Amino acid sequence: MSSELIFEFQMYGDTAKLDSALYYIEIAIPKCPKYEVLLITRKLGVLSVKHDYDAGIAYIPSISNSLLDFYPYYKTILLKRFYAMKSL
Repeated sequence: MSSELIFEFQMYGDTAKLDSALYYIEIAIPKCPKYEVLLITRKLGVLSVKHDYDAGIAYIPSISNSLLDFYPYYKTILLKRFYAMKSL
C-alpha cells in the first residue's frame, strides 16, 4: 500500500499521499518483521522527500542496531545525510 501511495505522489504530486504512506509504514513495521529493514528505509525516504528532516534525525537513533549489522556505520551515515539535507 505504501509503495502505491508513493507512486501516486510521484505521478500527481499530492503530498497527502506521502502522509498516508507514512501511516501505513508505521502500521507495517511492527507487524512485518521480515520486511522491517525495507520499511524503515522506505520511511526514511518518505521523510526525506517531505523535507521532514527533524523527524528523520529523531527516528534514526531508535532503529535497532541489530537490523543494520551488515553495515555497523550505516546509522551514522544516515544521520549525517539528514543533517546535510537540513542544512541545505
